[in-house]
Amino acid sequence: MLHLNSLTYSALKLFMEHCGFKIIHIEKDKEKKRMIWLLPVVWAIRFYCLFWPKEKREEYHLEDTLSPQLIMGGNTLIVVGEKEGLSSWMEKR
Repeated sequence: MLHLNSLTYSALKLFMEHCGFKIIHIEKDKEKKRMIWLLPVVWAIRFYCLFWPKEKREEYHLEDTLSPQLIMGGNTLIVVGEKEGLSSWMEKR
């Protein structure tokens, strides 16, 4: 039996950057109503991470992973990216 696991954001970002894509922004399609109950936990995590050294925050990509779109989730995470170097190619045409 085959189990399909969804990718984490960190793995997806690493794969996209390896393939030459730059993430422009992240969106979610629909708010989950019950996620509001997790806001105190989110605030506690963000407050705790404020005291981490800058190197650790960069190592764990906390600027991205603690963003409202990722930490509060939705039904679907929409990642909008652009292939690096493609915009200069398009301008030449």
